[in-house]
Amino acid sequence: MALKHHSPFTVIYGWDASQLTRLESETTLGASVSYAVTKNFSVRLQANNLTNQVARFYWNNDPDQIARYEKYGRSYLMDVTFKY
Repeated sequence: MALKHHSPFTVIYGWDASQLTRLESETTLGASVSYAVTKNFSVRLQANNLTNQVARFYWNNDPDQIARYEKYGRSYLMDVTFKY
């Protein structure tokens, strides 16, 4: 289980330093579980952004001036490992 949080901070997208934006604070939750079926075969399941957190960017540090609004949604992954 993993919980990541960051407070708001200023970012620049691209090469134009005059277009500063503020990324709002985010908290995301993820989980991973793995199981070794045999010595040579294992399975892992992962889930990311379980809280369905969105990314909000503002111009001029003003929440009423939305620069970007990105919604990634949850993602689920499964991988299988075979060692020989």
